[in-house]
Amino acid sequence: MTKHTNHEHRLSALDEIDAALQPIGPQPRLRTEVERLVESKDVSALVALYDSYAASANAFMSLENQLRSSGTQKFLEEERAHAWSKALYCADRLKALRPDKGDLEQYAATMFNCTIAMGGNLDEACEVVSMTAEAWHRRHAIQIAAALPETPEDALLVLELARQLVEDFLAEPRPEPPDDGERVRGVVVSLLKPPAG
Repeated sequence: MTKHTNHEHRLSALDEIDAALQPIGPQPRLRTEVERLVESKDVSALVALYDSYAASANAFMSLENQLRSSGTQKFLEEERAHAWSKALYCADRLKALRPDKGDLEQYAATMFNCTIAMGGNLDEACEVVSMTAEAWHRRHAIQIAAALPETPEDALLVLELARQLVEDFLAEPRPEPPDDGERVRGVVVSLLKPPAG
C-alpha cells in the first residue's frame, strides 16, 4: 500500500488511518453495515470485518506475484485496491470507538496492522497502540470524575482517599488457593484504619 499521509499536517498517529485517502465509492450495503456496528459499539465485529478484507487484499497480492497475462494482472491489482479500501474504511470507523478492556487487545492489533499497511513505520504503529491504551484509561478517568463532588477541594480529597484504598487494599496479594482443592473462603476487610498510636 502506498503511503499518502502528509506528516507535516498529521495531528496524531491515528491520522495514518484515513479512509479518504483511498475511497471505497458508494458501497451502500457496506456503509450501512459498518455504521450499524459503530452505533452498537461492536468492536469485535468491526475487527473481524477489517481482517476479512485485509486477508482478501493479501490474497490478491500473492496472486499478483505470479506470472499472468496483463489483463489478469490489472484485474488482480484492482481487486486488491478495492479490498484494501474496504479494510481501511472499516479501520477508519473503528478508530472512532473506545473499546472496553476485553476488546482492547484486538482493537490495538487492528490499529497497529492498519498503520503498517498504510505505510507507517514501526514507531508510528507503536504510537497508535500507546494512544489506544491511554484512551481506555482516560475513559475510566472521565467516568470517575463525573461522580466526584463539585468543589475541587472535596474532589481532590475523594481522589486521595481512593488512591489510599487502592494502595492499601486492592494492591495486597491475594491468598493462594489450597492444595487440597478446597475453596478459599471470603475475607472481610475493614476500610477503616485503626488510629495511629
